[in-house]
Amino acid sequence: MVTFGDEPRRLIPPRPGPTAFPQPPGSLARRYPAAAALPQSKVDGGLYVMDTGLGLAFGSIAGGMTLLHQHYGEQLVYVEDVHIEWTTHKTRPIAPLGDGHTAADKAEYDHRVRLQAAAAAVRTQVETLFGPPVVLAADALPHVDGLIDELCALPPAKTRARGDRGECASIHHAMSRRYGEGFHLNPANSVLSADPQFPVTILCANDDRARKLSHNKGVAVRNMHTVLREMVHAGAMTAEDAWGHYQMMETVTQLATLQRPRGADDFR
Repeated sequence: MVTFGDEPRRLIPPRPGPTAFPQPPGSLARRYPAAAALPQSKVDGGLYVMDTGLGLAFGSIAGGMTLLHQHYGEQLVYVEDVHIEWTTHKTRPIAPLGDGHTAADKAEYDHRVRLQAAAAAVRTQVETLFGPPVVLAADALPHVDGLIDELCALPPAKTRARGDRGECASIHHAMSRRYGEGFHLNPANSVLSADPQFPVTILCANDDRARKLSHNKGVAVRNMHTVLREMVHAGAMTAEDAWGHYQMMETVTQLATLQRPRGADDFR
């Protein structure tokens, strides 16, 4: 066991294989690395930026968005591109199963139905609970496009996909709150200029590429497992409840294999 302040923490062995590209000298990540030892409990004074997948995860459980609001309140925000992606998931038509469908066809159909229901739950409540989405400035768009290129270049490289923009717009906003508005216009001269209201910025995302890119940019990360663990530490639920919620969330979104909890004990 090691401690962060007065809080006990388990030692987690290093994960095998590369997790990110090396950062060049003078990069923002080298100058201002993310806090590697965040407490397992909620970070007081932290700003949490919610990605599409994290919202869908909590939209898939009964009262999930209310749980998020009770836990974070005004500490949680989301960007317009993420809002658009939730709307797309909510409104995308689902083709009915045809005669002679396979088990794989049925599994895919069921997943799409659950995803659509989760997106509908998010869209119905998110603005009431957390206010309108953050709209990025027009001069941020080239930087977001550059982040998408970096995201797709992480090994193994992939082509651009529909969900990449929401993740990268979220990372950009997290960076702007960590390094100051306009940091992307002259990154060589950027200074660590934390918002006095939210001195710590944390991306909430389930996607493993987003996790790696966020760490490359010096921004800490939470996912649906570690957010639920925060709630356990806050007394909002038991570890067994969190494990049950996590299993339901996995019906719409999944973590990378090495990031997945294996039981209730991983939420304590």
